[in-house]
Amino acid sequence: MKHFAPVVFLCASLSLIGCDSGNQPPPPPGLVAKAEPQSKFPELKKLLETMASSGQKGEGFTSLQQQIDQSVRSSNATLADELMKDFQELSNTSSSSEIKTIAARMAGKL
Repeated sequence: MKHFAPVVFLCASLSLIGCDSGNQPPPPPGLVAKAEPQSKFPELKKLLETMASSGQKGEGFTSLQQQIDQSVRSSNATLADELMKDFQELSNTSSSSEIKTIAARMAGKL
């Protein structure tokens, strides 16, 4: 009999786990995490972000123009034209800070 009360208490406690009234208020607007939009060109964006963080053109630079023409132009010619202008500017610089700026601007467009 002396074990009866703890067993009842344990069973009652376990039966209430997961019970929720469902009437919780929504979180405040400032606390709701906003999902970052996914890029249609994740590989190209990643390459540009790497260049923007390092300030170096790197190995992928040689294929950058081709990637813009092949993947971007087919879905958005205007964006491809903008990126190609930036690419020309990027091609003509060797300054680390300019590479970072231009590559970040290009990645932001994606």
